[in-house]
Amino acid sequence: MIEDIDKTQNIYNSLKYKYLLFILLIFIASSTANSQEKALQNYKTTEESKVVDSLRVLLEKEFYEKNYDKAIEYGERGLEIAENINYYRRYVSTASFLGSAYLSVEDTTMARITFTKSIEKAKELGDSKSKIISQIDGANFYALQDNIKSKRKAIELYTSTIPLADSLNDTNSLLILHLNATEILIDLKEFEIANQYVDNTKEYITDSTFIGFIGSQELNEAKLKYHNENYLEAIKNINESEKIFKQLNYTEGLIDAYNYRSLIYKKIKKYNLAYLSMVTLDSLKAAKYKNDKINAIETVTAKFKLADINEKLKQQEEVSKIREREAKRETTFLWIKIAAGILFFFSIFLLYSYLKRKKLVVSLIEKNKQYLEAKENSERLFKAKSVLFSNVTHELRTPMYGIIGISNMLLNEDDKKNQNSSIKSLKFSAEYLLTLINNILLFNKFDSESPSANIPSKKTNFNIRELVQNAVNLSKYLSEKNPNNYTINIEDSVPDTISGNRTKISQILINLLANSAKFTNNGEISITVNSTKIDDFTIDLYFTIRDNGIGISKDKQKFIFDEYAQIGEGEEFMGTGLGLPIVKKLLEEVGRDLILKSEIGKGTTVSFSINFDICSNRNETINPNYKLIKPFKNKKILIVDDNKINLLVSRKFIENYGGLTTIVDNGLDAITLEKENEFDLILMDINMPNMNGFETTSKIREHNISIPIIALTAVEKENVVGQKLFANMNDIIVKPFDENLVVPLLLQYL
Repeated sequence: MIEDIDKTQNIYNSLKYKYLLFILLIFIASSTANSQEKALQNYKTTEESKVVDSLRVLLEKEFYEKNYDKAIEYGERGLEIAENINYYRRYVSTASFLGSAYLSVEDTTMARITFTKSIEKAKELGDSKSKIISQIDGANFYALQDNIKSKRKAIELYTSTIPLADSLNDTNSLLILHLNATEILIDLKEFEIANQYVDNTKEYITDSTFIGFIGSQELNEAKLKYHNENYLEAIKNINESEKIFKQLNYTEGLIDAYNYRSLIYKKIKKYNLAYLSMVTLDSLKAAKYKNDKINAIETVTAKFKLADINEKLKQQEEVSKIREREAKRETTFLWIKIAAGILFFFSIFLLYSYLKRKKLVVSLIEKNKQYLEAKENSERLFKAKSVLFSNVTHELRTPMYGIIGISNMLLNEDDKKNQNSSIKSLKFSAEYLLTLINNILLFNKFDSESPSANIPSKKTNFNIRELVQNAVNLSKYLSEKNPNNYTINIEDSVPDTISGNRTKISQILINLLANSAKFTNNGEISITVNSTKIDDFTIDLYFTIRDNGIGISKDKQKFIFDEYAQIGEGEEFMGTGLGLPIVKKLLEEVGRDLILKSEIGKGTTVSFSINFDICSNRNETINPNYKLIKPFKNKKILIVDDNKINLLVSRKFIENYGGLTTIVDNGLDAITLEKENEFDLILMDINMPNMNGFETTSKIREHNISIPIIALTAVEKENVVGQKLFANMNDIIVKPFDENLVVPLLLQYL
């Protein structure tokens, strides 16, 4: 529960935490570099080297005063001179602060260029200490990027730097290298390797170690103990880190500590302490939010100042060129007259250019304003689209819950056995429609949130021959306008019962068959299933779907996997355009490709392979005896839902397993019933008029904190658990649900 709420915040805190170590590292690295410079003060005695030293001092001063525009100006001048005179030792320490200044104004491109070039110069110098400083700078830069590839690059730089620091017995650098590496490895969930780094870090902590590093070490140990389920020891480490971070007034560290504290208390079922930790966590986040707003204003100000300085530098450069040309022409009076004439005409040209440029700037400002307005409007429309998708999905899921639930009820009625075939087709169609709805929502997530969004993968046992036949039957039903003959060929070596993602393979076959049927009229469509690789536990099945329809031209084949693409024209080819893109994405999730061969007038052949588990259990239910043993017997369960059909389905579901139900259609009556009766569990809908499920639960918790309350809703899970008041609930069930999964879940609380 709490883990879902704070998943995004954990990533953000982790990056901010690294950034603190990053700034501290610059201080230590630069101090070490200063001591080296004193030892080598005779290395450079030219006027240029003195200028570099002065610029380096000014750079450090302006950086700590957050005058990043001036810091960047001094840093760039210092690097240019240091490079010209090969003053590489000072180049490396200057680059540390300059790269940090660029990061502070969010110019990651210039920061990366600065740190990369610093590493190159350190290698040219051949000095181990300079290599350590530059490589840690580079590693910290990659650690701040929010993608796995960059974090891997950071780990590579940290590990390659450790031997250098060890050879110099550089305790501070070794400590920081191990701390930062541990933090990234925890982010990457590589806990065994992280444990090794945590143990090594302790060797480098001395009496003179900065106290903030000790707090970081304690928090890293707490995180690893949490993931190793050593919760009580983890709390001890969190207590130590919390004391240190409070002493330093380090908000980011406290946020991270309280987040893990709440997770641990939840794991050991101390929900009151978990709740108090969450309250403190919210307070810290609010304080941090205020501080971030101030920092954001300072960053924007620095950006504008930096742009202004760059403009002034360009103007100074132009003026300098003019003066240089004038000086060369002042040898004689004649040249003075010529220079004056040239300067006059050049001044006129500059004035004309200035006025023209000013007009251009005004035009650019106006166009930029229009662009920002258009961008805001686009974002507004995009958010509206996302809301529309979510609302439509919710409204469709609710009737689907009723359809599938009633289908299950009818299947269990003895006097309805003669209708089983029709009812199974109804249930199969409803489940397919629900899957299509989920995939529409998934495409919306791909557009609006994260490119790594995945369709859930759940393995169940199923009969492959029945599944293929159902897919063909549904295809016939969906394509009555285009009647075709269907042929099914399944190799004898293919076992009847296999284990895998039944929903996923159904959707792949249905989409491919529907696509063939759409472009084939009074033709032949065949589906063939062969086993290409089989052992004692797994089997590779190769599916081939072939039709003799109109075919797809070569120029259109490259577009058919684009979302919403239509490869035909006219009403007979209408559709969502999501079929083949869905198939492609589903196969990509398991590392497989869709092979397509097509020729105009001769038809189309598509094929793919998927690996399944071989199993002897042919029953899809996890415990076929649940309904016989009645696990909910004599358990009193209150069901709260404003939809009468949903109440009917939920009530029948509970009673099938022996439970005693009380139903109510609003929050106020639910509160009254709970006060007057003793219930073992409450199933709570979220979206209800007058008083929603969150508010109802909060009222119940005012006098009863022990009764399990499970959210039973058609709303997306992440939209529910992300709500602050969800902390009052014990768990969530998204409807329509799989009884085989829900029964064990309810038994945990009963």
